[in-house]
Amino acid sequence: KKANLITVASPFSPGAFRFEGAYWPGRYLTYRPPSNLLMAKCVDDGGDDIVDFLLVDYSVAYKYMTTCEVLAGAVETQCQASSSGYAKLSDLRADLNVRMYFQQMLGSTVWNNKDFETFFEGHHEQFEFDQKRSRVKLRYKEARKESKSQDVSGGALGVHLAAAEGPAELASAVLAAGSEDIESLPASALTTALSRLAEPCASMGSSELDVVRQRLLAAVPRLCDRASGAAGG
Repeated sequence: KKANLITVASPFSPGAFRFEGAYWPGRYLTYRPPSNLLMAKCVDDGGDDIVDFLLVDYSVAYKYMTTCEVLAGAVETQCQASSSGYAKLSDLRADLNVRMYFQQMLGSTVWNNKDFETFFEGHHEQFEFDQKRSRVKLRYKEARKESKSQDVSGGALGVHLAAAEGPAELASAVLAAGSEDIESLPASALTTALSRLAEPCASMGSSELDVVRQRLLAAVPRLCDRASGAAGG
């Protein structure tokens, strides 16, 4: 993935930076709680969006991470190395990043199986825990694989468009996506996105929405080429 961003100093937070889209002035890399990263308009007063970022050494990154984020990363790493697609709790406890987080940030030893079971069951929307075999995996990874196998979502961008709560969020996802991602969208996702952009949107002007529509419509020729190629094959 590639992105063209311009780094600018934050006008409010000393030592912090903002990342503005090179071709979309006024739109910044934005963290939207609880877990969304997108390009959005900068609103300095009000809202939960975060556009000011501090650059820190990787060795102190754990100071700014939640337990859920640390475990999600470790589970994903262990699952990729496992033929079963699950991470064993024994491997999770032995994971170096997990051990460092518990020792340096929490000041305690790594949890036992019962503690992990309680945690994963309390975060069942993100983790799928197999109590009988003492293993765990990420739910969203499975959902992404299923969508890809059905070829109806258009990859990660298709998932984001389907999950968008309104035209503004959908538009931000399109603006942040690469041309290849947009061109890989299936016809159903493309037409649905264009229809949703016709809905009333108080936070974006008509000219801005026109730019988003143009990005989607630019993918139509490639979509037609794929369709004609499939028909010819």
